[in-house]
Amino acid sequence: SNNNVILKIALLLRKYNKVKVAFPKESVPFGFHFLSKYKYLYKLKDYTLSDVKISVFNYIRLPFKGIAFLFLGLFSAKKIAEAEMDVIHGHFIFPDGLIAKKLAKIKKTPFVVSVRQSDWFLLQKVSKQSHTYKTAKSCLEAADCIHVHNGYMASLLTAEFNVQSRVIPHGVDQSILDRSFEKITGQVVISSVAALITLKNIDWVIKSVLNYDGDKDILLKVIGDGEQMSTLVDLSGNSSRIQFFGQLSYEDVISHMESSHIFALPSCRETFGLVYLEAAATSNAIVAFNKYSINGVFEEGECLFSADFTSFQQ
Repeated sequence: SNNNVILKIALLLRKYNKVKVAFPKESVPFGFHFLSKYKYLYKLKDYTLSDVKISVFNYIRLPFKGIAFLFLGLFSAKKIAEAEMDVIHGHFIFPDGLIAKKLAKIKKTPFVVSVRQSDWFLLQKVSKQSHTYKTAKSCLEAADCIHVHNGYMASLLTAEFNVQSRVIPHGVDQSILDRSFEKITGQVVISSVAALITLKNIDWVIKSVLNYDGDKDILLKVIGDGEQMSTLVDLSGNSSRIQFFGQLSYEDVISHMESSHIFALPSCRETFGLVYLEAAATSNAIVAFNKYSINGVFEEGECLFSADFTSFQQ
């Protein structure tokens, strides 16, 4: 997986425990491997990333949401079941948690499942009578612990499945908390750090900056790259209030946030978003989309949440 958060957690846990990482790979029928979406999956084998060994194994996923995991039980657990396990963690419900449940039964060990926005969105698209919904419900009810990243998701799961979960947000590197920095004076600097895709709503931020008619000298720094880059540059209209920096190193991103005053990212489908905490750690006021991401992490009044573009602009 290219999920750096998973790898970071694995590396931290490895300081105190033995950690084995397994990646469930969607089986790709011959012929489909020519499609760019599946090409990397078709060839993917065991690999090492950031000094973490990752075992890759296949599972079958059908192209129909309601029965997508109907044949999940056919996957061979032998490859990963040979390892010693004291606890198993599924990083998502689909398919990780479902697989973790099966492994936990084989190994007679507890299992933990994390629930993310992508899981919830899939559950909202299927019938409660569907195989997908029922297997997710069974997984959550059987889990020894359910982990969520924000209070909003915890409340959804309680209402939908009558299960309790623990809110554990991601942490921030101690190195960021230990740094000393100074804010720019005489100008209000706003930063947005994200992949420039539609779901991040960076256009909201740009429009708000362009429409601002107050007496403050404001500057927006957009950091990141993606399919919407040219669209967002055109939207900014070469305004002196807006600067684009493209993809930057982690160190440069933190440096920019240390000099900014407001971090604005109204992403509408964020499981958590570690960058929000990194912005808070560098003394930025946070403006985010309500319901998702860090909702329930900060105390009331420490973060502003918007429900739509109008409230965001205000």
